[in-house]
Amino acid sequence: MKRETIVAAQYTGRSSKVAKCERWSWLPEIAFLESLSLLVIAQACVGARAARPSAELHFWIGLVMLIVPVAVRLASAEVVRNERIALVVLLGMAFYLVKVMHSPVAFTFPDELSHLRNVREVLETHHLFGENPVQPVTALYPGLPIVTGTLVSLSDFSTFSAGILVIGAARLVLFLALYLLFERLSDSARVAGLATLLYMTNPNFLYWTAEYAYESLALPLAIVVLFVVVRRETTRGYDRVAWTIIALLGLLGVVTTHHMTSYVLTGLLWLITVFSIGRSRGKQRGPWDLAFIALSATVAWLIFVAHFTINYLSPVLGGAVRAILDVAAREEASRQLFKSASTGYVAPLWERLTAISSVGLVALGLPFGTFEIWRRHRNSVVALVLTAVALTYFPVQLLRLTSAGWEVANRSSEFLFVGISFVLALATVKFWLSRWPGAISNLLHAGFVVTLFCGGLVAGWPPKARLPRPYIVAANRHLVEPQGVAVAKWTLDSLGPGHRVAADRSSAKLLGAYGGQHPFTGSKHGIEAMFFSDNVGPSQRNIIRKTGVQYIVSDRRLTSWDHMIGLYFFNRENSPSWELEFIETNISAKFDGQKDVSRILDSGHIAVYDVGTYHESPIE
Repeated sequence: MKRETIVAAQYTGRSSKVAKCERWSWLPEIAFLESLSLLVIAQACVGARAARPSAELHFWIGLVMLIVPVAVRLASAEVVRNERIALVVLLGMAFYLVKVMHSPVAFTFPDELSHLRNVREVLETHHLFGENPVQPVTALYPGLPIVTGTLVSLSDFSTFSAGILVIGAARLVLFLALYLLFERLSDSARVAGLATLLYMTNPNFLYWTAEYAYESLALPLAIVVLFVVVRRETTRGYDRVAWTIIALLGLLGVVTTHHMTSYVLTGLLWLITVFSIGRSRGKQRGPWDLAFIALSATVAWLIFVAHFTINYLSPVLGGAVRAILDVAAREEASRQLFKSASTGYVAPLWERLTAISSVGLVALGLPFGTFEIWRRHRNSVVALVLTAVALTYFPVQLLRLTSAGWEVANRSSEFLFVGISFVLALATVKFWLSRWPGAISNLLHAGFVVTLFCGGLVAGWPPKARLPRPYIVAANRHLVEPQGVAVAKWTLDSLGPGHRVAADRSSAKLLGAYGGQHPFTGSKHGIEAMFFSDNVGPSQRNIIRKTGVQYIVSDRRLTSWDHMIGLYFFNRENSPSWELEFIETNISAKFDGQKDVSRILDSGHIAVYDVGTYHESPIE
């Protein structure tokens, strides 16, 4: 039986064109290729856990296989709207499965463990704004734990399963909202599909905004609000009221879910309002009501609920600004690109070339897209605002030249690419695909997308974070449950929750997420210095007394103080065999033999000490 055909109007860059195609066209075949690509990536993840040298090659091959078929098909002018939407969703959710395969049995990224602690607090206490000692700001934005906790309470899902579903649903909303926003702005299904595809090339797309974290939920809600702002401008009466209610719900969801997303959304709404008033000479006010409510809600939440956010963000943002000024005044040397300051790792040549090429292609395409927006879409205030956002890409990249600012530049990409992807899509359709249509042009476009995606991933994520790490223990370094999780659960079962525990950053995350403890870590209270000292002297005892620490968790392995890489693994390898590296015995075992200090647990690599005796003597 022949497939039915449908007729759909498609934008080709010059005029509308009626295209006839089969109902599903190439979608089943592309879905099959996507499945094969995921199998290749799954093999790469298995190989990475077994420390096989070929794992990284398989990983990159699998990613390219995921992108190319969809990119080629979306570049074609004959694809109908429904197929474009299906292709965007198919690729986007396939990318989400890549993240799930990275951590298939438990949350492993550091921020995920902090949010796991928040969900645990909500489920056990039935109260919001619980204590989160390691990352306090996350508990002040309870949107994610509310949604996850509700799903856990109404089902038999574990917290991990519920978290995977919540972020998966948020990712689906993100792709659909982006597509509808871009389609509304461009009046083109082709531009919308390509723009959504190009958004997936931002450096934080594959992992950062797919983590179980508050931004992963807030970002899709913010895009929904932007779409509703565009959509309600063409409606009147009850329909406009309905769209306004949807926008308000999304806006309040963002404010209570993630600080930075709420600030960005508020800024965009005010930019749209100011642009509308300026262009119409006061006759049109744009979304002034939503902008006012967004500002009021954000400021109120910051003052009355989340005032700690100021202390949390100001050192990062202030440090980035100072670093730029210091580099400009030649008071500070610029950061060496593609080289780790902590480990000395230098990215291979192909990674450096790919990353530089991706930045160059973005810089090359933005002027053409900006010109096209001015010619055809300058009557759209939102399109002009997104263009302004896209053009901030150039100054933001300067932050990568500073040690204090590179993280700000990297973490801003998911916001900047909302504008960048739209501008680049208009440029590619108008100045490339419409002028030189054909299979070769579509294939070259796929290469363009692959370069942007791979370059962004290289620039945004260190090699050790792109693939899973080997599970390492004394008997068999590949295949057992991490000791840190077992020790954290033991503290909850044997000691009870809420104890003050000093630990390295990796153990602290696990103690908070699985042990329900109040961990102290990092350099703020001197914990890091205490751990790496070779004796227990007056200064070490004073740190214990001042912080009120009751227990110390000492990992004899060289554990990580790195925030970015997952914590079930070890983050340094001095040889291709991934051998364990131990700290010196006099450092790891310095509490052994101390008077009245008890070693209450020893798992082989991790020891737990009761140091309550130090609180009985005065501070020295």
